[in-house]
Amino acid sequence: ASSAAPLVLHVGDTFGDRSLLEPGASPYTVRAESSVTLLELSRAAFEAFVQESPDVAAELPARISRHREFEFLKRLRIFSHLAPGQMEQMLDVLPRQSFAARTVIFREDDPSDRCYLVRRGRIQLLKHVGGGVKRLATRRDGDLVGEMELLYGTPRIADALAESNTDVLVLSPELFNRFMPEGGPRDVI
Repeated sequence: ASSAAPLVLHVGDTFGDRSLLEPGASPYTVRAESSVTLLELSRAAFEAFVQESPDVAAELPARISRHREFEFLKRLRIFSHLAPGQMEQMLDVLPRQSFAARTVIFREDDPSDRCYLVRRGRIQLLKHVGGGVKRLATRRDGDLVGEMELLYGTPRIADALAESNTDVLVLSPELFNRFMPEGGPRDVI
């Protein structure tokens, strides 16, 4: 069983929205630590709404996906300084990229022209030492890869290899500086 850190929901947050669009059991357990008031949207009510509003229904998967991306970014310390509007701007401009398992993302000594934020999957950082290869670290969901080289303008210090199928958000130097200006946010790195 996975031992992922719990996600704390706040007023206005939602959960279970994906379960309305995709069949199957929910992959999460939800537990209240205090008294809460929830508004429930039953599957029957949701399906009736979809029948009555096909235009809105066609947009729901994209809206739910964007909401998930927004919530993902909101939970990361490196972006905690951003206002919701800035987070929305970030979602509008950040390119996404996918790598199949065992794909080399970059090689040691390559120029550093971007860094990556792992959205899903794992990336191994590998250093060539003598005649062998040493694993320096494994980056997971929410981790940055290549940010130090981008900050200091140095070549890559290691190979980055997708350990599993991996989705990333790509930060160019311009986007990195725009959303993580000098000072506070960079201190987290």
